[in-house]
Amino acid sequence: MNAAFTSKSDDSLRTSPDTALDARLEAAARVSAAHFAALRDHLSYLSTPDITLVQQAWQYADKAHTNQWRSSGDPYITHPIAVTTICAQWKLDAPALMAALLHDAMEDCGITKQDLAERFSPVVADLVDGLTKLDKLHFNTREENQA
Repeated sequence: MNAAFTSKSDDSLRTSPDTALDARLEAAARVSAAHFAALRDHLSYLSTPDITLVQQAWQYADKAHTNQWRSSGDPYITHPIAVTTICAQWKLDAPALMAALLHDAMEDCGITKQDLAERFSPVVADLVDGLTKLDKLHFNTREENQA
């Protein structure tokens, strides 16, 4: 019997969990690519080499967050892309956008600061490291927190 199916008689209806996961991962890849394409529309203020660096950070983050899902069922990578889109609307530079894409990779994916420094740059690694520490800060007022 084919390992991907539970029986020969109804193999077109009943797939193994691996096949279902593969289909979900393929759909997640399409969603991620569509969200990044929308983000890319906001990057025209960057140079072509900087856009390439941001794209490389997205690809790295996308791979790091493979098989992670938001409570909505969306692939997790949609959150870092959404954060990066906001940052792009503020016209932040490429290292800041890269850090926005990678901001959960250290906390959630086992990526180290050293990994990011070697793959991208010490600046990007420092930005990501700083972002992961922001939620540990405590403020006295709502205004301080927003700042």
